[in-house]
Amino acid sequence: DNAVGRESVLSAATEDLVNGLYPQVIEEQGLFPVASPDFGDIDPVKPGEPFTFEVTITVKPELELSSYDPVEVEVPFEKATEKEIDSQVDALRNHYKSYENAPAATKLTAERAADLTIKATKEDGEEVGSLTSESLLYNLGTGLYAEALDRELEGIKKGENRTFTVDVPEDESAMLMADLAGQKISFDVTCNVVKTEQTPELTDEWAKETLGFDTVASMREEIASSLEQQKATIIPQ
Repeated sequence: DNAVGRESVLSAATEDLVNGLYPQVIEEQGLFPVASPDFGDIDPVKPGEPFTFEVTITVKPELELSSYDPVEVEVPFEKATEKEIDSQVDALRNHYKSYENAPAATKLTAERAADLTIKATKEDGEEVGSLTSESLLYNLGTGLYAEALDRELEGIKKGENRTFTVDVPEDESAMLMADLAGQKISFDVTCNVVKTEQTPELTDEWAKETLGFDTVASMREEIASSLEQQKATIIPQ
Protein backbone atom coordinates (compact mmCIF):
# COMPACT_ATOMS: atom_id res chain seq x y z
CA ASP A 1 0.00 0.00 0.00
CA ASN A 2 2.78 2.40 0.90
CA ALA A 3 4.66 1.78 -2.35
CA VAL A 4 1.91 2.15 -4.97
CA GLY A 5 -1.16 3.30 -3.07
CA ARG A 6 -4.15 1.50 -1.60
CA GLU A 7 -6.38 2.03 -4.68
CA SER A 8 -3.79 0.55 -7.04
CA VAL A 9 -3.46 -2.53 -4.86
CA LEU A 10 -7.25 -3.09 -4.77
CA SER A 11 -7.53 -2.45 -8.51
CA ALA A 12 -4.82 -5.01 -9.27
CA ALA A 13 -6.44 -7.54 -6.93
CA THR A 14 -9.82 -6.99 -8.64
CA GLU A 15 -8.31 -7.52 -12.10
CA ASP A 16 -6.60 -10.71 -10.99
CA LEU A 17 -9.81 -12.08 -9.53
CA VAL A 18 -11.89 -11.31 -12.64
CA ASN A 19 -9.32 -12.74 -15.03
CA GLY A 20 -9.09 -15.90 -12.93
CA LEU A 21 -12.80 -16.41 -12.28
CA TYR A 22 -14.18 -15.60 -15.74
CA PRO A 23 -12.71 -18.69 -17.50
CA GLN A 24 -13.90 -20.91 -14.63
CA VAL A 25 -17.46 -19.62 -14.91
CA ILE A 26 -17.48 -20.11 -18.69
CA GLU A 27 -16.30 -23.70 -18.29
CA GLU A 28 -18.63 -24.57 -15.42
CA GLN A 29 -21.68 -23.19 -17.24
CA GLY A 30 -20.78 -24.85 -20.53
CA LEU A 31 -20.91 -21.58 -22.45
CA PHE A 32 -19.37 -20.87 -25.87
CA PRO A 33 -18.66 -17.12 -26.25
CA VAL A 34 -18.47 -15.83 -29.82
CA ALA A 35 -17.35 -12.28 -28.97
CA SER A 36 -15.33 -10.41 -26.39
CA PRO A 37 -17.00 -10.21 -22.94
CA ASP A 38 -18.45 -6.94 -21.65
CA PHE A 39 -17.58 -6.48 -17.96
CA GLY A 40 -19.08 -3.01 -17.65
CA ASP A 41 -18.12 -1.10 -14.49
CA ILE A 42 -16.77 -3.40 -11.79
CA ASP A 43 -16.49 -2.16 -8.23
CA PRO A 44 -13.07 -2.95 -6.70
CA VAL A 45 -12.72 -5.61 -4.03
CA LYS A 46 -13.15 -4.62 -0.39
CA PRO A 47 -11.18 -6.39 2.32
CA GLY A 48 -13.29 -8.82 4.32
CA GLU A 49 -16.35 -8.53 2.06
CA PRO A 50 -17.76 -10.86 -0.61
CA PHE A 51 -16.78 -9.92 -4.15
CA THR A 52 -19.25 -10.13 -7.06
CA PHE A 53 -19.17 -8.92 -10.64
CA GLU A 54 -21.37 -9.12 -13.73
CA VAL A 55 -20.32 -9.91 -17.27
CA THR A 56 -22.32 -9.98 -20.50
CA ILE A 57 -21.27 -12.37 -23.22
CA THR A 58 -22.59 -13.29 -26.64
CA VAL A 59 -22.94 -17.03 -27.08
CA LYS A 60 -23.67 -19.32 -29.96
CA PRO A 61 -27.41 -19.48 -30.71
CA GLU A 62 -29.23 -22.60 -29.61
CA LEU A 63 -30.62 -24.46 -32.60
CA GLU A 64 -33.54 -26.83 -32.32
CA LEU A 65 -33.79 -29.55 -34.93
CA SER A 66 -37.35 -29.47 -36.21
CA SER A 67 -37.01 -32.27 -38.76
CA TYR A 68 -34.77 -35.20 -39.60
CA ASP A 69 -35.55 -34.91 -43.29
CA PRO A 70 -32.52 -34.44 -45.60
CA VAL A 71 -31.61 -30.80 -46.22
CA GLU A 72 -31.96 -29.64 -49.82
CA VAL A 73 -29.86 -26.79 -51.17
CA GLU A 74 -30.66 -25.29 -54.54
CA VAL A 75 -27.59 -24.38 -56.60
CA PRO A 76 -27.44 -22.80 -60.06
CA PHE A 77 -27.87 -25.19 -62.95
CA GLU A 78 -24.40 -26.00 -64.25
CA LYS A 79 -25.37 -25.54 -67.90
CA ALA A 80 -25.83 -22.02 -69.24
CA THR A 81 -29.50 -21.27 -69.80
CA GLU A 82 -30.87 -19.48 -72.85
CA LYS A 83 -31.93 -16.62 -70.61
CA GLU A 84 -28.39 -16.21 -69.27
CA ILE A 85 -26.95 -16.25 -72.79
CA ASP A 86 -29.55 -13.72 -73.98
CA SER A 87 -28.58 -11.43 -71.11
CA GLN A 88 -24.92 -11.52 -72.15
CA VAL A 89 -25.79 -10.90 -75.79
CA ASP A 90 -27.95 -7.91 -74.85
CA ALA A 91 -25.12 -6.52 -72.74
CA LEU A 92 -22.77 -6.74 -75.74
CA ARG A 93 -25.26 -5.00 -78.02
CA ASN A 94 -25.78 -2.20 -75.50
CA HIS A 95 -22.01 -1.78 -75.18
CA TYR A 96 -21.76 -1.15 -78.92
CA LYS A 97 -24.81 1.09 -79.26
CA SER A 98 -24.49 4.30 -81.25
CA TYR A 99 -26.27 7.65 -81.39
CA GLU A 100 -28.01 9.23 -84.38
CA ASN A 101 -29.27 12.79 -84.74
CA ALA A 102 -33.01 13.10 -84.09
CA PRO A 103 -35.39 15.54 -85.81
CA ALA A 104 -35.08 19.16 -84.61
CA ALA A 105 -38.31 19.06 -82.59
CA THR A 106 -37.24 16.02 -80.58
CA LYS A 107 -36.91 16.70 -76.84
CA LEU A 108 -34.35 15.29 -74.43
CA THR A 109 -35.75 12.43 -72.35
CA ALA A 110 -34.31 9.55 -70.34
CA GLU A 111 -34.35 7.39 -73.50
CA ARG A 112 -32.29 9.90 -75.51
CA ALA A 113 -29.07 11.90 -75.30
CA ALA A 114 -28.18 15.43 -76.29
CA ASP A 115 -25.05 17.13 -77.58
CA LEU A 116 -24.77 20.26 -75.43
CA THR A 117 -22.59 23.33 -75.21
CA ILE A 118 -22.27 24.08 -71.49
CA LYS A 119 -20.66 26.91 -69.59
CA ALA A 120 -20.66 26.48 -65.80
CA THR A 121 -19.44 29.15 -63.37
CA LYS A 122 -19.23 29.59 -59.63
CA GLU A 123 -20.64 32.55 -57.72
CA ASP A 124 -17.31 34.39 -57.99
CA GLY A 125 -17.31 33.95 -61.76
CA GLU A 126 -14.71 31.17 -61.81
CA GLU A 127 -15.34 28.69 -64.59
CA VAL A 128 -15.98 25.06 -63.62
CA GLY A 129 -13.74 23.22 -66.07
CA SER A 130 -15.14 19.76 -65.35
CA LEU A 131 -18.62 20.87 -66.45
CA THR A 132 -17.77 23.34 -69.22
CA SER A 133 -17.66 21.96 -72.76
CA GLU A 134 -18.29 22.99 -76.37
CA SER A 135 -19.71 19.54 -77.14
CA LEU A 136 -20.84 17.24 -74.33
CA LEU A 137 -22.93 14.11 -74.89
CA TYR A 138 -25.40 14.32 -72.00
CA ASN A 139 -27.70 11.58 -70.71
CA LEU A 140 -30.34 12.07 -68.04
CA GLY A 141 -30.32 9.88 -64.93
CA THR A 142 -26.79 8.50 -65.22
CA GLY A 143 -25.76 9.69 -61.75
CA LEU A 144 -22.80 11.62 -63.17
CA TYR A 145 -24.56 14.95 -62.64
CA ALA A 146 -26.80 16.35 -59.92
CA GLU A 147 -30.50 15.50 -60.21
CA ALA A 148 -31.24 19.24 -60.18
CA LEU A 149 -29.25 19.63 -63.39
CA ASP A 150 -31.17 16.76 -64.99
CA ARG A 151 -34.46 18.46 -64.11
CA GLU A 152 -33.35 21.74 -65.68
CA LEU A 153 -32.27 20.07 -68.92
CA GLU A 154 -35.12 17.61 -69.36
CA GLY A 155 -37.15 18.46 -72.49
CA ILE A 156 -34.52 20.70 -74.10
CA LYS A 157 -34.42 20.52 -77.93
CA LYS A 158 -32.12 21.48 -80.78
CA GLY A 159 -31.20 25.19 -80.83
CA GLU A 160 -32.75 25.89 -77.42
CA ASN A 161 -30.77 27.86 -74.83
CA ARG A 162 -31.35 27.66 -71.08
CA THR A 163 -29.72 29.63 -68.27
CA PHE A 164 -30.24 28.67 -64.63
CA THR A 165 -28.56 28.28 -61.27
CA VAL A 166 -28.28 25.00 -59.38
CA ASP A 167 -27.86 24.81 -55.61
CA VAL A 168 -25.66 21.75 -55.22
CA PRO A 169 -26.74 19.90 -52.00
CA GLU A 170 -24.26 19.45 -49.15
CA ASP A 171 -24.62 15.68 -49.52
CA GLU A 172 -24.28 15.64 -53.31
CA SER A 173 -22.88 12.28 -54.45
CA ALA A 174 -22.96 12.71 -58.24
CA MET A 175 -19.52 11.79 -59.58
CA LEU A 176 -18.84 15.02 -61.51
CA MET A 177 -20.39 17.40 -58.98
CA ALA A 178 -19.55 15.99 -55.54
CA ASP A 179 -16.62 18.38 -55.18
CA LEU A 180 -19.05 21.31 -55.69
CA ALA A 181 -21.29 20.34 -52.75
CA GLY A 182 -22.87 23.32 -51.01
CA GLN A 183 -22.13 25.75 -53.85
CA LYS A 184 -24.30 27.68 -56.31
CA ILE A 185 -23.37 26.92 -59.91
CA SER A 186 -24.70 28.98 -62.82
CA PHE A 187 -25.24 27.28 -66.18
CA ASP A 188 -25.57 28.58 -69.72
CA VAL A 189 -26.61 25.62 -71.89
CA THR A 190 -27.33 25.37 -75.60
CA CYS A 191 -28.59 22.17 -77.18
CA ASN A 192 -26.73 21.43 -80.41
CA VAL A 193 -28.78 18.35 -81.24
CA VAL A 194 -30.83 15.62 -79.57
CA LYS A 195 -29.74 12.09 -80.37
CA THR A 196 -31.48 8.73 -80.23
CA GLU A 197 -29.76 5.55 -79.14
CA GLN A 198 -29.36 2.87 -81.79
CA THR A 199 -28.71 -0.69 -80.61
CA PRO A 200 -27.08 -2.79 -83.34
CA GLU A 201 -29.20 -5.48 -84.98
CA LEU A 202 -28.14 -8.97 -84.01
CA THR A 203 -26.87 -10.42 -87.30
CA ASP A 204 -24.06 -12.71 -88.41
CA GLU A 205 -22.45 -9.72 -90.12
CA TRP A 206 -22.44 -7.66 -86.90
CA ALA A 207 -21.10 -10.58 -84.84
CA LYS A 208 -18.23 -11.04 -87.32
CA GLU A 209 -17.30 -7.40 -87.95
CA THR A 210 -17.60 -6.25 -84.34
CA LEU A 211 -16.68 -9.29 -82.24
CA GLY A 212 -14.84 -11.59 -84.62
CA PHE A 213 -17.31 -14.51 -84.56
CA ASP A 214 -18.32 -16.23 -87.80
CA THR A 215 -21.98 -16.33 -86.83
CA VAL A 216 -24.37 -15.35 -84.06
CA ALA A 217 -24.66 -19.06 -83.23
CA SER A 218 -20.90 -19.40 -82.69
CA MET A 219 -20.96 -16.29 -80.51
CA ARG A 220 -23.71 -17.79 -78.35
CA GLU A 221 -21.76 -21.05 -78.06
CA GLU A 222 -18.69 -19.19 -76.83
CA ILE A 223 -20.76 -17.21 -74.32
CA ALA A 224 -22.35 -20.45 -73.06
CA SER A 225 -18.93 -22.06 -72.63
CA SER A 226 -17.66 -19.05 -70.68
CA LEU A 227 -20.69 -19.04 -68.38
CA GLU A 228 -20.35 -22.75 -67.68
CA GLN A 229 -16.68 -22.34 -66.80
CA GLN A 230 -17.64 -19.64 -64.32
CA LYS A 231 -20.29 -21.86 -62.75
CA ALA A 232 -17.87 -24.76 -62.46
CA THR A 233 -15.66 -22.70 -60.18
CA ILE A 234 -18.45 -22.15 -57.62
CA ILE A 235 -20.52 -25.33 -57.85
CA PRO A 236 -19.20 -28.46 -56.08
CA GLN A 237 -18.93 -31.41 -58.43
